[in-house]
Amino acid sequence: MRIDIYMACPLCLQHRYNCSKEYWRHGSPDCNGILTLDERAWVHCSGRCGNKAHLLDMSLTCSSGRHSFAVVSIEGFAQAISMASMGVTASATTWLQNVLHHIQR
Repeated sequence: MRIDIYMACPLCLQHRYNCSKEYWRHGSPDCNGILTLDERAWVHCSGRCGNKAHLLDMSLTCSSGRHSFAVVSIEGFAQAISMASMGVTASATTWLQNVLHHIQR
């Protein structure tokens, strides 16, 4: 199962900036597809390029303009993902646990 990555920027959260959740997109000017996350902690581009990479190998760019490039920690991703998933079903909780397990490689 893959879900759209819809969360606040983990680096903004780490610095305690006020930020809202957003859909994360592939930064390539030729693609701009929405990024999805599977239960094995792989990020997939849903756009025409179809690229994929492990979550820890991803570089994210904050759309708020507070920073231009960030590689965040496992803890930052775990915090942002868990905050984005509050109030989910039991099956979604199992999915989240799988993601957090596979982040650690």
